[in-house]
Amino acid sequence: MIDINHIQIKQSGETVCLTWKGTSNVRLFLNGIPCFIQNSNTYQTDVLPLYEPLSFELIDSDSKTRIVTALVSSTDDLFWNRKVTVLIQQNHVVRLLWGEIPEVSHYSIFQDGHRLGQTTTPEWKGTIDPEQFTRFEIRVLRPISRKSMPFARIIKTFARVTNQIKQEQDREREFEQFVLYFSLYPLSASHTKVSSYRLRVLTFIAPPILMNPNPFSPHRYFEGDARQYSPFSKEYRTFTEVLTCNGETTHQLSKQANPTRSFDACHQLYREDVASTQQVYLSHQSPTRYTLHHSVGNPLVVSPNIDYEITVTHRSNLWRIAGTHLQSPHHEVYLDEGDDCFETIHQAHDLGLSFLGDPLPSCHWLHVTNQ
Repeated sequence: MIDINHIQIKQSGETVCLTWKGTSNVRLFLNGIPCFIQNSNTYQTDVLPLYEPLSFELIDSDSKTRIVTALVSSTDDLFWNRKVTVLIQQNHVVRLLWGEIPEVSHYSIFQDGHRLGQTTTPEWKGTIDPEQFTRFEIRVLRPISRKSMPFARIIKTFARVTNQIKQEQDREREFEQFVLYFSLYPLSASHTKVSSYRLRVLTFIAPPILMNPNPFSPHRYFEGDARQYSPFSKEYRTFTEVLTCNGETTHQLSKQANPTRSFDACHQLYREDVASTQQVYLSHQSPTRYTLHHSVGNPLVVSPNIDYEITVTHRSNLWRIAGTHLQSPHHEVYLDEGDDCFETIHQAHDLGLSFLGDPLPSCHWLHVTNQ
């Protein structure tokens, strides 16, 4: 049997080298295509596109091992597009590997919403029922430091003052957040080929009314959306959807901002307007990839924009979706794979309007699937 503990993936330029230990009579497939193995336990790919998911299968007489990874770039703007992640599955055993996050002492591991424990190394080995859907989450809060962020001392002081003003010790305001999602589907599940996919991203303010953090502004309050997470809600700050049709080189972008309403000190409507969505657009488009850029401001007052960036890459039923956003307001990302049923990809709660703007700490996230 192939030793799952001794499977290694290394990137060299725009190629990947896969090595393993175990039985010598092994068949190897890359994205479903048989590979010729010159060395009994090593395979080097040809040049491959960045970020596009790669699926290796190592098959011997005793087991089938699935390995999912992707090439990354050290110069990309998104954190997880600079770090190699690897998902290895062999029957009921799963091994997860990810790029080390500097200045982090440990990583917290969750499986289907339950905390399993933590690890000091960027690796986790666990067990699953291969016939059931399983979702792993690796979560990290990195303290703000001079090395990780500019103006670290100012940001940390601002976070602590905000906590005192709000009279709540939300320590997340003093941290950058990193989240990894590994979604494992039953390997025996059949996938119907579909003609289109939809990525839906919404930002919203949960309370019905929100106080302006600027006490000198005539806009004393802003109207919120009065809701919790939902891909179908009509209440939101911004709505963005990208439709991908098989075989097309461009993707269809839909975008909308709901009206922004402010109220005076007597809770009377003071002003109303709709923000521009001109700075919501797609780049780096190909049949298997695009990058979604989002920057939408408050049309009533001078304030930081709601900024986020998401890179989507897919091959067949494999997805790799990486993103980053500031920690205000609420963010939610969903994927519809052609059945009008939206799977939750990422959700992040709001730390307050005062955390809407650079260089305040962001949330960096990545979603990977096994098939």
